[in-house]
Amino acid sequence: MPAKSSAVDKARAALTEQIAALDADRDQLQRALDQLGGAPARRGRPRGSSRSKRSTGGGGRGTPRRDQALRLIKANPGIRPSELARKMGVAAPYIYRVVPPLIEEGKVRKEGKGFTAA
Repeated sequence: MPAKSSAVDKARAALTEQIAALDADRDQLQRALDQLGGAPARRGRPRGSSRSKRSTGGGGRGTPRRDQALRLIKANPGIRPSELARKMGVAAPYIYRVVPPLIEEGKVRKEGKGFTAA
């Protein structure tokens, strides 16, 4: 049974890191809203929205993080994922959700253990 327990522990750790990354994103957005003098952020989905109506594609979702990653990669050629995560203020595994679309779009390429702008 150790293999199953190990897999569960790995899955739990991955989910914990993803939640931490989302919490960091929410905190950053809340600070930005506070600086703009906005109202407190509502929790949950906006009224009238439903899961079935939401897009699952990459249209606007994640775009600010991708832009931030691209700027950092351009400014730091050969930057490693761990360093990129540190500069972005996110957990390292989150980088592997942000960067692959940039690679697919031809904006970034993997060189050795780091990323470089294409």
